[in-house]
Amino acid sequence: MKKDALRCFIAAPLTPAVAERLEREIAFLQLAGADVAWVKRAQFHLTLRFLGDVDPGDLPDIESAIEAATQEASAARPMVRGVSAFPSVEDPKTVVALLDDEGGEIGGMHQALERQLRRAGFRPEKRNYRPHVTLGRVRGTRNLDEVARRMTEASERRFGLTDFDRLILYMSDQTPQGTLYTELRDFPLA
Repeated sequence: MKKDALRCFIAAPLTPAVAERLEREIAFLQLAGADVAWVKRAQFHLTLRFLGDVDPGDLPDIESAIEAATQEASAARPMVRGVSAFPSVEDPKTVVALLDDEGGEIGGMHQALERQLRRAGFRPEKRNYRPHVTLGRVRGTRNLDEVARRMTEASERRFGLTDFDRLILYMSDQTPQGTLYTELRDFPLA
C-alpha cells in the first residue's frame, strides 16, 4: 500500500446517554486492575466495516458504496446490552458491549455494505459480524480473572437504546497521545 494510505472504517455513533453509561461501566471494569487499554468515551462507536489501509483515490468508490448501502437499510434504535469479550470472556482479547439486533437492521446494513464494497473491489470480511462497541483491548494477563468476573456480572446490564440513523466514514491515525478518529463524511440512513 502507498505511503499516503488512509486507515479507514465505517461506523455508527452512539447516543450521548449510552456513551456516558458505557464510560461508567469502564470505570467499574478498571477497578480489576487488569492490563487493558480502555477506549475513551469520545471514541465509542458501532463499527459496521473495517476497511484498513485505503488509497485516497479509492475514497469516491467507498463513498458511493456507502451511499448505495444506506438506501437499502432503515434507521433503528437497538439496545446496547451486556458486556462480553472476543473471542470469549475466558480468553479475552477485546472487551465489548453488545447490541441487540432483533429487527435485523444492523446486520442488514452490514450485509448491504459488504455487497456494495465488493462491487467496488473490496474483499469481503472473513469474520462473522457481531454488532458491538469496543470498550478495551487486552494487553497482558494481569488480573484477567477479575475482569472476567466483572464482565460476567455485567453480561445482562442494559445501557440503553442508541440511535442507528447514520453512518460515518472515519479515518484513524495513531498519534503519541493515542488513536485519533477523524470524520471524513456522514451518511444518513434512508
